[in-house]
Amino acid sequence: AVRNGGKFLTGTGGVNFVGAKDGRIKTSLSGDNSLGIMSLNKSAGNLYIDGDSVTVKTSVDFQNGNIITNGNVFYMLKNVAYVTAPSNSSFVQGFACKEMINGGDFDFPVGDNSLYAPASVNSSSEGDWCAAFYDVNPTDSGYNILSIRTETDQIVDVSDRGYWEIIGEDNIVASPTAFGGVSLTWPYGTSPFPNNDDGVVAEWDDVADEWYNKGGSYNPTVITSDNNVTFSTKQFTFATTVGELLPVDLLYVKAKTVSDGALIEWATAMELNNDKFIIERSVDLVNFEAIGTVQGQGNSNIEVEYDYLDTEVPTGTIYYRLKQVDFDGEYEYSKIVAVLIESRIETIDEEIDLAIYPNPSRTGEVITFEFVNLIDRNITVGLFDIKGRLVYQSSYELGEGELFVLEEDLPAGIYIAKTIVGNQTIVKRIVIQ
Repeated sequence: AVRNGGKFLTGTGGVNFVGAKDGRIKTSLSGDNSLGIMSLNKSAGNLYIDGDSVTVKTSVDFQNGNIITNGNVFYMLKNVAYVTAPSNSSFVQGFACKEMINGGDFDFPVGDNSLYAPASVNSSSEGDWCAAFYDVNPTDSGYNILSIRTETDQIVDVSDRGYWEIIGEDNIVASPTAFGGVSLTWPYGTSPFPNNDDGVVAEWDDVADEWYNKGGSYNPTVITSDNNVTFSTKQFTFATTVGELLPVDLLYVKAKTVSDGALIEWATAMELNNDKFIIERSVDLVNFEAIGTVQGQGNSNIEVEYDYLDTEVPTGTIYYRLKQVDFDGEYEYSKIVAVLIESRIETIDEEIDLAIYPNPSRTGEVITFEFVNLIDRNITVGLFDIKGRLVYQSSYELGEGELFVLEEDLPAGIYIAKTIVGNQTIVKRIVIQ
């Protein structure tokens, strides 16, 4: 759904994207068709840019829902400001672009996988700038974290959790070469540095294919390079010059469907100051709710396996993540995993058995269904004739010890009774004489 206050005026008009489903912009909203004000406040779903580009002149209001660029352009002119600041609930996934003035500063509202991870350009040259964040190991995108330049104050470890790509285009007249400082925000909770003074910005050299030190200061979640960067298209991430970045404790996180619901499993290689894991669930990748807690080991240097069974799982595609919490309250999120729940699953503690009597029975005689190990369940009974045609079906809620009585006056013949209890199906033959 799209709302504005009346007649839409290109270049000055405002558009509020709302609703509970994904929205799509299928045409270019740039040039004479640019938006003056843009507001994103979706109760569920995201906004996808399917047209070439969207340009905003004055302000963007990030309330709920993400802007998914789909390889297209989300462009903000020089005077754009935020009404509601971006957050984990609302950001740009893909490239966010900005018209920068000489000496300008700007926080690019980017993120990925429900993580808001802004990148900032400071004291920039004039021109068009773009930034994006990718929640993947840089090595997986071709930027090997083990390839490190030999230099004074050399990097010894590069983060394997996410990286940023920033593009600075020169302005031929005002700024023949694009330049600016870089600030990156760590989106994973707990600081990655054993000692914050050792943190630096790492920049990828796409000629030598190696990471090198751009200096930096870290406080408290943002690291800022010491030196101005000369730009074209550059990749950046966190690194340290002393020791190693704190290890990524999680060896894996996975989820699968089981008879009782959804099972989330994970393991740690080591744990330091680990209080607990909070399991969070989402149906839309935007809003996560805590559904359970599993205590951590505190400190451990051996592999530890964990699991959590979600027995109240709804239907559809369901997303899970872990919130790992230290004793001091610091926390970080795991990657997101998903399962497809095609129907609501009921728990059966013991195998249910069924006795049908009298069998054989006579036409017009009442037939009784007696269940063993049945405790407060909905049952569905279907009768099929010898040709496979459904001749009777009904559903009932039965408690422990209750009987199902079939009073249907069926003609003589052989019937197949198919009884469904939760995720168990019981098939019996009935003979009516």
